[in-house]
Amino acid sequence: NTSKNLEAMTNEKKNENARLECDYLVIGAGTCGMSFIDTLLTEHESASVILADRNLRPGGHWTTAYSFVRLHQPSSNYGVNSLPLGKTRDSKGREREDANDRATAQEILEYYDKVKDQFLDSGRVRCIFNAEYHQAENGDHILSLLNSTVEGKISDHNDNSSDKDKHCLSLENQVYTVKCRKVVRCISNVVVPSMRQGPNFPVDNSVTV
Repeated sequence: NTSKNLEAMTNEKKNENARLECDYLVIGAGTCGMSFIDTLLTEHESASVILADRNLRPGGHWTTAYSFVRLHQPSSNYGVNSLPLGKTRDSKGREREDANDRATAQEILEYYDKVKDQFLDSGRVRCIFNAEYHQAENGDHILSLLNSTVEGKISDHNDNSSDKDKHCLSLENQVYTVKCRKVVRCISNVVVPSMRQGPNFPVDNSVTV
């Protein structure tokens, strides 16, 4: 009986979702989600954030875009407020609009990696990538992770963990329940050509695609 009880307790523990807490749970690490967090950190001096995205890194649809793709607008009009994306500067070193300065997909991904690092350096943001979000019937906010990494402040301030331990925690096949004040979902349903399974128009059978 003791053995069965221990086994039952172990299984029950496995079925329990680990819990995370924050002020804002932001779903989506594209330009909208990243801009929201950037402004929040500037306007609110104490708000804590968990950023979750199904992709392996921030950047939204740019994570799947073809390598030759670039912005259709000047880089100065894109990105977050705290970190200029444009390379063109005026005589005072300020970012200046330049129609020929349009960042490539790779430059945008590298840019958002830097933005993410800024968030982590604030100590108020945790990033969870390769994670799916859904809201349970009881209202709980659930993050399902597969071979994911949580980046950000994880350990208590009073523990003896190294700085590295406090900024990176590998997780595998985990499910988390997130307790938060507000959920911010950035849904645009953007579909770029690299996401499509073949062309979205009829192709004659005689044509090789």
